Amino acid sequence: MKTQQIQLEAKLFKGFADQSRLSIVSTILDGPRTVTEIAEKTNLSQSNTSAHLSCLLECGLIKKEKRGREVLYEVASKDVSDIIICARKLLKKHSKEFYNCTHY
Repeated sequence: MKTQQIQLEAKLFKGFADQSRLSIVSTILDGPRTVTEIAEKTNLSQSNTSAHLSCLLECGLIKKEKRGREVLYEVASKDVSDIIICARKLLKKHSKEFYNCTHY
């Protein structure tokens, strides 16, 4: 596999590596939410939530849509949801190993 492809894949997973960003993505898996709703559900400040949303938008993992005065954020595609679902299945099968892992 080409080095460039591996670097790009690592960058994708880095987007999910931050707990705040992962919490935000998990919060919007069920449907679109406003910044205020996301901040409340994730226990992040609104400014911190906005900063992470900006990062996720730039990477293409989420999208936003303006509806009247509100801006709603949602996952960019089913593929993003599939990654989270697949990760949850993997963790369910190997939770003990991941929990005991000391390398990262």
